[in-house]
Amino acid sequence: MYTLDDFLDLAIRIEENGERVYRNAESTAPTSETRRLFAWLAEQEVSHADRFREMKARNTAPVEDSQVVQMGRQLLRSVLGEQSFSLHEADLHRMDQATDLLRLSIEFERDTRLFYELLEPFVEAPADKTGLRAIIDEESEHIEHLQTTLARLRDQS
Repeated sequence: MYTLDDFLDLAIRIEENGERVYRNAESTAPTSETRRLFAWLAEQEVSHADRFREMKARNTAPVEDSQVVQMGRQLLRSVLGEQSFSLHEADLHRMDQATDLLRLSIEFERDTRLFYELLEPFVEAPADKTGLRAIIDEESEHIEHLQTTLARLRDQS
């Protein structure tokens, strides 16, 4: 099958993608409230990527049969399909409203949380399981902050 390292590599890439996009969004956000939110989200993504790197460094699970690992990696790619877990494809400069960017960010965070929930059964070390659960909870917190900001902007319109 696939290895925990494969999942962790993808999780790191997801967080790095999120950081890049949130930094860009911070620089183009129309209000100070949304700029602060995107700056905070970018820092959260950095923290998550670092925690996944730490998990990967602690992972000492032996890699079994290389053919099985290769088949698992192909399975992982096919299950995830074209899902990039990236906001990079969105043209942030063309979004005419902060609400569009906030809605897109909510979907990104939901997809990310779902992936981490799927990853959870493969994490065996108790400390890593606790760390992953904390990241999942923080992804939920991101969604709440984004939804609150979106609702506030709608109310102002």
